[in-house]
Amino acid sequence: MATTSAFLFAAATGAVPSLQRTRVLVEAGKPVAVRVLGKPWRQGKTFLESDPTPPARNPQGLYGDCSVGSGDFHIKAKLTLSHLDRSAAAFAFALTDFFGFEGAHNAMFVTGPFFNNARGKKIGDPEAVITPGKPFDFECIRKEDMLYVLIGNTTVYQQKVSVRAMGPPGFRPARSTMRVHSFSVTGNLEPYTEPKPRVRISDVDNITAHPFVTPLPDLMETRYVRLDDGGILTATGYQAFVSYDEGKSYKRFPIFPNGENMTFRKALAVKAPDGTVVLVFANDREFNFSWDRKKNLPNHECRRPVYTVRSRDNGKTWTPPMQLDDTYCGALNDAIVTGRGTIIVTGQELLYQEGRHTTRPYVCTDNGKTWMKADKLDIEMPRGDHSGLIEATLTELRDGRIWILLRSYHGFFYEAFSSDDGRTWTQPKPSTVKSTGSPGILKRLHSGRLMLMWNAIPNEGFKRREELSIAFSDDDAHSWTKPLVILRNPGGRVSYPNVFEPEPGRIWFSVGQGHYRGTFREKDMLKQEAKTAFPHDR
Repeated sequence: MATTSAFLFAAATGAVPSLQRTRVLVEAGKPVAVRVLGKPWRQGKTFLESDPTPPARNPQGLYGDCSVGSGDFHIKAKLTLSHLDRSAAAFAFALTDFFGFEGAHNAMFVTGPFFNNARGKKIGDPEAVITPGKPFDFECIRKEDMLYVLIGNTTVYQQKVSVRAMGPPGFRPARSTMRVHSFSVTGNLEPYTEPKPRVRISDVDNITAHPFVTPLPDLMETRYVRLDDGGILTATGYQAFVSYDEGKSYKRFPIFPNGENMTFRKALAVKAPDGTVVLVFANDREFNFSWDRKKNLPNHECRRPVYTVRSRDNGKTWTPPMQLDDTYCGALNDAIVTGRGTIIVTGQELLYQEGRHTTRPYVCTDNGKTWMKADKLDIEMPRGDHSGLIEATLTELRDGRIWILLRSYHGFFYEAFSSDDGRTWTQPKPSTVKSTGSPGILKRLHSGRLMLMWNAIPNEGFKRREELSIAFSDDDAHSWTKPLVILRNPGGRVSYPNVFEPEPGRIWFSVGQGHYRGTFREKDMLKQEAKTAFPHDR
C-alpha cells in the first residue's frame, strides 16, 4: 500500500468534462438519492445503518439512485463497519463487481468481471487501514483506464480497467453492520437501472410442487426440535428461535451472550433424554476455505471448526461453546438420539494429505456434556475439494444397529453399519439407493416407517438436483416404495433437504438450495394415485 500522491487527487478532482456531474446520495446520514435492496436501513442521528439482526448472510444493499456511465468517475463515502472478521462487507457496482473491505480469507478482496474476472482475489490487510467501529473515508476513482481505491489517504488497490458503464454504485454489508455517513458520485451519470445479479443455478426458481404438497412460507430453512414445554426450536445465525404457535411466530434468544465471535447458517438440533437441547454447528466466523489448485490439495490454513452448545431451559440460555474439532468441516448434515440415549452427529473432516473429505461421527452418551470421535468412514478416492464420503444421514434400525448413508458421486449412496451406537463402523460399501451426488435425509416417522428424502436418479430430461423425491420403507430399508417426485426446478436446484414431523403423520420440509418450504401428510403420499399425480409427468 502506498500513500496517494497529490497528482492523483488533482487528476481526479480537478476540472472535469462538461458531461460529468456530481450527485449527493447520502448527506450527514440522511438519504438524498438512494435505492434500498432487501431490508430497510435504520435512520440514525448522523448515519444510515444496516439491520444488525439478520443471521450470517445479510441480504441488504444501499445503492445510489443513478448509474455510472462510461468514462472517468469519482465515488466518495464515509463509512463505519462494526467488525471486520470475515464480514464480507463490500462496495459494489450493480450486483456483479465487488471491492470487499473484508472477506472469508481475512483480507480485502475483489470479485467480478470489472476486476479482471477475479473471484475473491486477496489484495491486502484491512486492519492496516480500517478500525472496527470508527468512521473511515472511502474513495473509488477511475481516471482514463486506471482504477484506484483509497481508504483514508492510502491507495489500497489499483489496476488497469475498461471504461465501460458500471451501473449503480452501492454498499453490501454482508455479515456486518455498516453505517453510511455520506455518499456521493461524480461522473457521467445515467438514469438508475435495477441491478441484476449473475444468475446462479441455486437461485433459479421454476419450482413446481406435487399436488399433495402445501407451501409453508413461515417455516425457517433449518432444523427443528420439539421442546419439553411443547414449543419448537430452531437456530440460525447467532440466535435460537422458539415458537409456541407451530412456526407462525418466534421468540429470539441469543446463543452467544458473552461476545463469542461465532455465527452459523444452520445447526443440528437434538433433544437429549433428560430434555437438554443440544446444538452442533460449524462456525462461519472461522471459515477459511483454502485450496491449492495446482497440487489439488488443501492448504494448511483451510479451517472451519465445529462446536456444540446446550440449553437446559428450552432455549432461553446456553452453555459456552465447546469445540469438537479444529480442522475443516464442510457440512453437518444429520444427527439422531438412539433408543439408548446416545447422540450421534454425522461430522465431516478434511484429510489434508489425501486431499479429500471423510465422515467422522461424533458420539455423546451424557446429554451433550462430553463427546468422542468415532471411526472415519472413508474410501480411496481421487483428490478434490468435494471428493470423499460426505454429508451423511443416519437412522436407528429395529435391530439396534445404526445405518448411515454417505453422499458420493458414483451414482449411489455408500452405506455402513454400527452395532455399538456409532462408536465403530463397518467399511463403507455401495448401497442399493441410487443418488445424484447430493445429500439425503433419513427419518424414522411416528408410524414406524422410514422415509428418505433425496435427489434420486432423475427422470429423463432432468439434471442431478432438479428433482426432490421421497420413498418409504415398512421393513427397515429392505424394500422401498418407488421414488416419488415432490418438487421440480428445471434449470435450478431443490436439494439439501431438512425434515421435521411436528405431529404424527404431518411432515414439514425445506430445501437449502431452491428456498422452498412446504408440508404434506404421510398418508397422502402413500396413496396409489400419488405416484402419477405430479403435474407434467411424461
